Amino acid sequence: MRVLSLRLYFKLTGFSLFRWGGEYTWTATGPASMGVGEPLPLPTTILGSILGTRSGKELGGEVLEALSNKFQCRIEALRGPYYPYGEDGVAIHLYPGRLLCIDGQGVIRKVIEKRRILMDYGGTALRRDAKVVQQGMLYRVLLLDPEALRREGVEPQVSIDMVSSGNCRRNNGVRKLGGDMRLAVIGQDTNARLLRLLKKITTDYYVLTSPLLLGEDRAADAKRLLNGECMNIDECKLCPPTVSEAKRIVEEVLVKAMRVKIEMLSPGVYGDSGFPRKPYLAILPGSLLKCKCHARRLEEGLGLYSRLGLSLIHISEPTRPLYISYAVFCLK
Repeated sequence: MRVLSLRLYFKLTGFSLFRWGGEYTWTATGPASMGVGEPLPLPTTILGSILGTRSGKELGGEVLEALSNKFQCRIEALRGPYYPYGEDGVAIHLYPGRLLCIDGQGVIRKVIEKRRILMDYGGTALRRDAKVVQQGMLYRVLLLDPEALRREGVEPQVSIDMVSSGNCRRNNGVRKLGGDMRLAVIGQDTNARLLRLLKKITTDYYVLTSPLLLGEDRAADAKRLLNGECMNIDECKLCPPTVSEAKRIVEEVLVKAMRVKIEMLSPGVYGDSGFPRKPYLAILPGSLLKCKCHARRLEEGLGLYSRLGLSLIHISEPTRPLYISYAVFCLK
């Protein structure tokens, strides 16, 4: 596959709340409600911003076809999302609510906790349809603060890298990226950071940078992973590392944070109605895994997103600064 180094980025121009599954994660309800978002959006949120409103059906292979038509080239896959970090590094999602910062040499530099990049925002609840005040309803949400990201050395540009078999037409259009509190400018450049790090594949240990949706009837497989056993998916074998293995790969303080995390997750909302799509069991970003797989299979993708033709899931190898000086990013 010929890889085109093209990056699309979505510059935050205000406080942002990325709502996984289509709604806030309400931690309390009633007269004083609270919602919490994530520091990076779902891949389908990015797709919606590129392609516009989608019809009320499950996303299928027509998505890559629509992207190919838009950019007048053959789009094979998308890689991301991530934030640019430092000179050539990236900040990827460490669920829940954290960012894992890796420099251009692949060294893990730090974990940014959500309290350092999220800000409180409160107000009077509005009806989604008419935008009018509901009497007595107050809400509080935690929003991503772009200036706080900058103070941490992270550029507030949600980025994806495009994998293409040809040269794509450049298009620097401006578009809203959903919601009253979240605006973005779509831009393009050739500094595709994940694609550059992809060339450094060396070991079998990876960390998810996007959710891996397991699809139907995979509860037994998910249970095996949580019990420390292996599972097979799309001709690949995924295993959670032992504690001793994990300590060899990442710093001890990260072992617990990067354990395998599995939850029910909706991959997004229907474009015409705003209702969440059907939820699936998903391995969440930041999960450290050992993967045995043919390189081509990894390029094509694992999990439900791959079967939908999106191939939006990525895996990378986190590294210990004192022992290993590289990281790898590999499309699942």
